[in-house]
Amino acid sequence: MNSIRPGPPVVRPNPLHITFKNPNWPANFITPENALEYFCNSDNAFYDKSSCNENVRMQNISRPLEECLLSMTGIQYVLWSAQPPLYVICKHRRNNVQNVTPLAYYYIINGTVYQAPDVYTFVQSRLLGAVEPLKNAFDHVIQYSRYNVAKGYYWQFDKKPTMKREDEKSEEEKPLQARSTHFQKTRTHMLMQNLFEMFPAGNDPAEKSEAMELDEKPESNGDVTHSQATGSAANLPGISATKPK
Repeated sequence: MNSIRPGPPVVRPNPLHITFKNPNWPANFITPENALEYFCNSDNAFYDKSSCNENVRMQNISRPLEECLLSMTGIQYVLWSAQPPLYVICKHRRNNVQNVTPLAYYYIINGTVYQAPDVYTFVQSRLLGAVEPLKNAFDHVIQYSRYNVAKGYYWQFDKKPTMKREDEKSEEEKPLQARSTHFQKTRTHMLMQNLFEMFPAGNDPAEKSEAMELDEKPESNGDVTHSQATGSAANLPGISATKPK
């Protein structure tokens, strides 16, 4: 016989992660008079179609909704609080005319429906948010703790604490970068801009430097001085540069 294997368990989404919004109903049209009607939508995942509200709507009873719900037992939805644009809807189970058991609360803000978290989820979230920073603080402070046989335990804050392996790895992976101030960066940019203006990209710096050297040489007018002539004669073989008597 082939044994029937049970299928995988159905994972239901967390209602705290679900929202509902009716695109055909603008958010500014929601009022305390129609907020409950906005919530009791068949497309709303929070709305139970077997509730008393749905039965009243299907029967098209002309009496007010509050009066009808008082005479019925079961799951009901009522407007708990209205502070536009915030509206709170309460889901409760009515046992009799005077006894109800709250099951969940929902709130509408700017046309979006959310489920309010229960006390357990709220406290758990707050504790987790407070424990993680405390853990990081203790991990950081414990690095300054020292022990000496003579002194015992003491704190030493003048030295840098030992880095974690992850921090060391990230420091090693960082490339060496030249450190500079904002003034140095802006000053370097100004100097480079001036150099580009002095030596445009179309001109050859070597040709310009040669032209500047030629301009600096003195112009010869054809007159030869005595020192120049003497120097020229001294360079010729067999001729000594002596002064005439």
